[in-house]
Amino acid sequence: MQATTAANSQKTKKSSVIWVDAKVMNTGKQYANVTPVSVVKGLAEGVFATIKEAHDGKFTSKAYVGTMANKGVSIALTPAWNNKIPAKLKAEINQLSKDIAAGRILALDPIE
Repeated sequence: MQATTAANSQKTKKSSVIWVDAKVMNTGKQYANVTPVSVVKGLAEGVFATIKEAHDGKFTSKAYVGTMANKGVSIALTPAWNNKIPAKLKAEINQLSKDIAAGRILALDPIE
């Protein structure tokens, strides 16, 4: 669905999109010109956490929830947009990400 939305953004030149699950440069590079940022699932972190639990003899069937704090979710700026986004806005986004990871800003409950 996001590819359809991104293609429409390219066609109309009226919108931009946020790519989800992986970096647009890895999974939809042709849409980078309409995708300033990707919200990325940290699958490697989840796999590592599960393997570590098993190795340490602490594995449970409890669901792994990726968050900004455990690097299970992150925001990735698309390189082509680096010079288009003001430094002040990038700094603000970076600070908001840190505040969410630290629990100073409450994001949506991950288990809803």
